Amino acid sequence: MTPFRASLKEVWNRLTWPDLVSTAVAAGGLLAALFGLQGGPFNFLKYLAVVASVYLLFRLIGWWRDRLLWSLRNRLIVAYLFIAVVPFLSIVTLAVLAGRILYSQLGAYLLHEDLQQRIAMIADISEHIAAAHATLPKGIGEEESERVLAAQSHSVHDRELPKLNIAFSDDASLLGKVAGPAALSFAGIVQEGDRLFLMSIRAMPEHGRIRLVTLRVPVTADFLSGIAPDLGAIQLTLMEKYVPGARQGIIYPTANGQYVMASPIVARNRSLQPPMIWIDVPVEVVSRLDSVYVGKDGTVEPLRPVLAVFNARPSQ
Repeated sequence: MTPFRASLKEVWNRLTWPDLVSTAVAAGGLLAALFGLQGGPFNFLKYLAVVASVYLLFRLIGWWRDRLLWSLRNRLIVAYLFIAVVPFLSIVTLAVLAGRILYSQLGAYLLHEDLQQRIAMIADISEHIAAAHATLPKGIGEEESERVLAAQSHSVHDRELPKLNIAFSDDASLLGKVAGPAALSFAGIVQEGDRLFLMSIRAMPEHGRIRLVTLRVPVTADFLSGIAPDLGAIQLTLMEKYVPGARQGIIYPTANGQYVMASPIVARNRSLQPPMIWIDVPVEVVSRLDSVYVGKDGTVEPLRPVLAVFNARPSQ
């Protein structure tokens, strides 16, 4: 008799009538679940199958102990292996989890830092325009000089700041809304209605009046495609105040109230880099940006969240 047949015969001889009945009940319950059979008898059969499975599990554990751990030496070997392997696996698991958490924070920092660099860039542009505006020669008109200053800035920064808009005006209402009535400058993220901008506003007091220069960079799919090259796909989601019954979705609670997701901005032509090794699994990150919200009705919120969702690989 072959060893396999001998093993089967040994298993069969050890089976009892409760074992056979439990096996049949467990198989019937499994078939009922696989074929989606419903009704009172089938539901009861599924319940009995769960009970039978628990019984068979205990029987299997008892057989395993009698079969494999038949001596004190084997029991000690298994115990020593358990003591040696489990702490090692726990340490490795904790190290992997800590690494993923650390890299998610690093990815959020890279995204925030890239946006802050661009905000600082438009703030510097507005400062340079204000300095040049104050030293204009008398023979050049204000409108012509402002057009020249805007054209110079476009020629230098259009690549880093796509669709940069530079406007001059005497209206200081927007600056007062986003920075306060006494402020002379502002730089940050502004949500105007359902659109998101990197914005810099600077007041230029001249000749008894205040002239303002406003720089806007719309946060669009094209803009997101050029930031934080070490990251993969990027999506920014605008939020709006939660009104019961107005919009369905996940409620995002903050210290300033509850919000729901409104319109997403998905980066164009971005994909996650291929893995370097098999353990180079992607990290999914959800972060928060703060913006100043200015509604069409004049509503102002100094801190409205913008959700940033992106992925990255630790090897990049």
